[in-house]
Amino acid sequence: MTAHQYPSQAPEHRHSAFFVFRAAVGLCYLRLDSHGGTPQLVGLFKGIWRLMTGEVIRSADVTVHNGQTKVTLAARRAKSGDLFVSLKHASSGNTQWVTFEPGEFDQFVAAAGLIRDAMACEARPNS
Repeated sequence: MTAHQYPSQAPEHRHSAFFVFRAAVGLCYLRLDSHGGTPQLVGLFKGIWRLMTGEVIRSADVTVHNGQTKVTLAARRAKSGDLFVSLKHASSGNTQWVTFEPGEFDQFVAAAGLIRDAMACEARPNS
């Protein structure tokens, strides 16, 4: 869905009814499937809900900025059974979360690999 499309115009949601909520933190979509199914949170609130109700399978912490910031990467299982990944950035007075679907996390890891490889190339002395 492009930035200028409304949810009802998005081709992948042609058979769903959408309600848009404006919140202090952004937009969220509540999807009701056309067969009278259970409402599903989509977007920002879906990530927040899964963080609050899901379980951590395994996590790893990295401390950066001279010990002032902790970054936690965690594999998680949502209450629905779906797997996802969370990245938490916690500094004094500030905590931010990012959630990734499995395919999005694969893209993130591939991008990190590209950056690691670029840094390794730049670190080599010129011949």
